[in-house]
Amino acid sequence: MLVCRHVAFGLLLVAAQLSGQSTLRILQPSETINVDSPSALMVQPLRCDQNNNIYARLVRATAMKSPITKISADGKSVREFSAEGVPGLKNPATLDFAIDRYGHLFMLVEGPDFKILEFDQDGKHKDTITIDFKLIPQQLAVFGTGDFALFGTERPLGSKRQASAAPYAGLFDRSGRFLRKIELVEKEDPDQQKALAKIGIGRTDQLSISVAESGADGNVYLARPTSSGPVYVVSPSGVARKVVRPAGPKNAVLSSIKLLPSGRLAALFVPMEPDNQRQVDGISLVILDPSSGDVLSEYGLDNQTGIALACYDSSGFSFLRSGPENRLQIVRATSR
Repeated sequence: MLVCRHVAFGLLLVAAQLSGQSTLRILQPSETINVDSPSALMVQPLRCDQNNNIYARLVRATAMKSPITKISADGKSVREFSAEGVPGLKNPATLDFAIDRYGHLFMLVEGPDFKILEFDQDGKHKDTITIDFKLIPQQLAVFGTGDFALFGTERPLGSKRQASAAPYAGLFDRSGRFLRKIELVEKEDPDQQKALAKIGIGRTDQLSISVAESGADGNVYLARPTSSGPVYVVSPSGVARKVVRPAGPKNAVLSSIKLLPSGRLAALFVPMEPDNQRQVDGISLVILDPSSGDVLSEYGLDNQTGIALACYDSSGFSFLRSGPENRLQIVRATSR
């Protein structure tokens, strides 16, 4: 149920079509690159490595069975990372994935136990890591040390009561051994909870559609899907040393985040009205300094960029979108 909700919410955000006018500075395409791959629905979030390769779950059949697709920055090379055929797994479902600083991909799967699969840059399976702890993980990130952060719930395995779910975060070493609990101060906004409930996103669903990112600074960032996040900055020692609350537009939720090596954070906000499939005016991309929480700049999106933010670096932004003739496109965007 949680996994399906995650996929459905991600598909809703990516399938939305941009329209309307914005008073913000607008990001417009500066370069469009055709990818040698058919178009497909995309499940948020997308990932990016230090070479601007894009990683996406492209759904052409069953979402949770879809491999992770690596697309080179020039769009000419496409490679798949799949849990299918990995020894010891039974009907594996992909929950999340992360990229480390060396370009290795780590895939969080359920099949039927929770495991982390490691793949090298060429998509070859290298290792299967069993998670040594009784939690239900939903997000995965990798610290600069190589240790893992897992975010999910501490609900007892086998429980079907959503009300019993409670957020849990843990630090694990490369062998999957539990090291310590990551303490997150969770403060709920009653008005936010009511607004999210109106579009069918309950407390348990919010945990499942949170976004974890591996930062170039070695930290891990966890974003909650509300109008102000928050975004937790977690150190490699497993300490949440900073809580950033980016201010998004009214009636919008934090959809995804990206980190620059310089430390700047990009936060993408998407309106949460239930008819967003038709009207998505109000999408906003906020750039801030996570150390101070100060907003550095704010942008609206052009209807040719799409809203699947893939990469953010010193040269601008990269989006992945469905282009003409059912082909994928990488769109580089800058502000006007």
